[in-house]
Amino acid sequence: MQSTWYSLDEGNSTTAFSGFSGTISQNAWNNVPEGEINITFYALDIAGNIGMNSIIVIKSIEPDNGSSGPRISGYNVFLITGIITVISMVFVRKKK
Repeated sequence: MQSTWYSLDEGNSTTAFSGFSGTISQNAWNNVPEGEINITFYALDIAGNIGMNSIIVIKSIEPDNGSSGPRISGYNVFLITGIITVISMVFVRKKK
C-alpha cells in the first residue's frame, strides 16, 4: 500500500494511518456528535487505485457520575413515590 487513511465525517476531513490496524484518533472521535458514525477507510496502492470500505458504529455518551440526569432512561423517582403513596392511602382508607 502506498497510503491509508480514514474519515469520520463523510470525507470532509481525513486522518492518515500506517499499516492495516491502529486506533481512531481520540481528538477526531471527540469532535463527532453522538449517533450513527460512518467510518470510511481508504487505501491507495502503487498503481494509483483507491479502494474504500465503510462501517457504521453508534456513538453513545453515558452520563458521568457527577451528572444530574437520570441514570435509567424514563425512571422518575418522584412519580413512583407518588403512585406508591396514593395506593397506600387507598388501602388504608378501605381498611377503616
